[in-house]
Amino acid sequence: MSTHAIEGSVVSVANLRKELGEIIGRVSYTNERTMITKNGKNVAALVPLEDLERLERLELEEDNKALIAAMTEDDGTRIPFSQYLEENSK
Repeated sequence: MSTHAIEGSVVSVANLRKELGEIIGRVSYTNERTMITKNGKNVAALVPLEDLERLERLELEEDNKALIAAMTEDDGTRIPFSQYLEENSK
């Protein structure tokens, strides 16, 4: 588990239960990031939707780069996973 702090506020799970509506409002309207802690450890974060979308775009770009690299390295001897399963499930 990360103990890395993010810029924004920090709230315990117990307080999150009490203040969920207010915290979601701050996240969505002011773009504040909120770290959620449990027993003093960072366990999750509430982030603006724009941040999540940016993260997902970055992950997709990384996946695409990895796919291109794998395809470039392919020497033609690999078979599709479905073919492997078909040949080895008999």
